[in-house]
Amino acid sequence: MTKDQILSKIRSLAEEHGGHISFDNFLAETGLSTYQIIGKHWTKWNDALAEAGLATKEFFIPRMDENYVIEAFARLIERLVVSFTKIQT
Repeated sequence: MTKDQILSKIRSLAEEHGGHISFDNFLAETGLSTYQIIGKHWTKWNDALAEAGLATKEFFIPRMDENYVIEAFARLIERLVVSFTKIQT
């Protein structure tokens, strides 16, 4: 199967499955092996989905604002230093 044929199949199966198709489902539906897709045409499944024009999953989504975490950590260090200083005197 050519790269264009795979992209076309990704699009059609995603449409049948509500807009997204997992890699495992794609393999099961097409009978292709991992090696016929990953390593041959793309390095990651998300790359294939993106090239097919589909949304990809984000794997790292911060749960908190980075500045909030840094400020909270700084306040904790300040409290610990004060506590440690009191113990020392």
